Amino acid sequence: MADRRLDLAFLARLLELEERQGFQDRAVLGGLSGLVQRWGLAQTRSEPWHSLGRLLAPYSRLDPGRRAAVLQAVRALLARGGPAPPPADPPARPAATLSPAPPADPAPVAGRPAKTAAGRRARPARSERPAPRGEPAEGLEAPVVRLHGVGPTYARRLARLGIRTIRDLLYHFPHRYLDYRSRRRLSELSAGEQATVLATVISLDIIPTRRGGLRRIEAVLADETGQLRALWFRHSDRFPLVIGRQYVFSGPVEREGLWLVLRSPEFEPFDGRDLVHTGRLVPVYPLTEGIDGRWLRGLIKRVVERFAPLVEEFLPADLRRAQGLLDLPTAIAHLHFPATPEQLARARQRLAFDELFLIQLGVLVRKWRWQSGAEAPVIPTDQAVLRAFLDGLPFRLTGAQARALQEIAADLARPVPMSRLLQGDVGSGKTVVATAAMLLAVAAGYQAALMAPTEILAEQHARTVQRLLEAGTAPALLAGRRGRPDCPRVVLLTGAVKGAERRWLLQAIA
Repeated sequence: MADRRLDLAFLARLLELEERQGFQDRAVLGGLSGLVQRWGLAQTRSEPWHSLGRLLAPYSRLDPGRRAAVLQAVRALLARGGPAPPPADPPARPAATLSPAPPADPAPVAGRPAKTAAGRRARPARSERPAPRGEPAEGLEAPVVRLHGVGPTYARRLARLGIRTIRDLLYHFPHRYLDYRSRRRLSELSAGEQATVLATVISLDIIPTRRGGLRRIEAVLADETGQLRALWFRHSDRFPLVIGRQYVFSGPVEREGLWLVLRSPEFEPFDGRDLVHTGRLVPVYPLTEGIDGRWLRGLIKRVVERFAPLVEEFLPADLRRAQGLLDLPTAIAHLHFPATPEQLARARQRLAFDELFLIQLGVLVRKWRWQSGAEAPVIPTDQAVLRAFLDGLPFRLTGAQARALQEIAADLARPVPMSRLLQGDVGSGKTVVATAAMLLAVAAGYQAALMAPTEILAEQHARTVQRLLEAGTAPALLAGRRGRPDCPRVVLLTGAVKGAERRWLLQAIA
């Protein structure tokens, strides 16, 4: 367990998250009662841990109203604190505690710490000692080698998956799930299905094969309704099954002669704890050489329980409520270990929203930086020219066309560059909106260009723009102002235009 102050702060954050979630016992995987068991609070007599364990042990069995009262009592206890250190972690299944990073080799320089009379090097001052086991100062940015059970070799293998920190582990999401939720009796099984059973091991045989030290491991399982064989192949004589003990097994059921066989099933002891590898939607993670799926699943399970509540939430609560989104720590936990497909869907919804939301924010920030760092000429809206153009059209603009033109005109009147996407189906009237915008630029004394991806489209657009302009009195109005009968003039420049005509066009539009 971590330093007392760190773990009290961690517990306080969990209680705050539990209250925000409406006392649903979802702030930590396994619930607050499960946390009491994992931290060993029920076995200690030191305070405030003994009192905390006594208050929180029945939490998962209470209704929301009584849970609120329990949290209020726990907060009062946390506010008083206590001088005693916390209990040690239970050895059966340690939480994802962190080990202090190994100290660097001392350099052979003068001034090394003096030795005591007994020949031992003097201990450094308290402020210079390594951080205690538990949550490190780096938090989610701590390297994975600080996790219990992850040495330098496994850290190098995880790095091949892009996993270097605890945060990387939290965001290493499953790419699929095995549905082992439906627990069956042995007499109900049939070949060809995926099944989860609760059974007792009544025999275990490890049989050598002729294939390079491979062992065939056969177990006979039993429940009150019948028996079943389970089969694995391993390169070791050691296998973690104990005869007479109950396990939960999940895997494919096949027929082998007269027997039904569970082929290479996942299994774990049935001890009342949250199941990780069986009896649930089991996550399947991307792997690399030297990383076993079961090992990685167990590691991520412990990391999610301990560190997911520390993930920073960046969406305001009112936005999450309006969009029906989970908070980020809960979404990450549910994406790794969902209890139901509905829970998984909501977790995916939150992560997908975050991805699109952050992309949109990035686009807006880039747009803001681009616009704030550049200037553009102000093109005021010439209402007389615009009205003359619109009145000459053989149709009236739709509401969507009018709104798009109004927004474009407002952007042109600002001293910042405009970048807009005009979207619509074929024949929806995009060209007339673009022509009106170009006409405003010409009325302000500028030129406008309309680019097309092919020569055929360029020719079509040139004819359409010319026809739209000639339908009204806007050209005559502009020609009178400029004293030029050819204002505005529409010209077409394509790759097919060569020689003197091309030189004349380039000079005319320069």
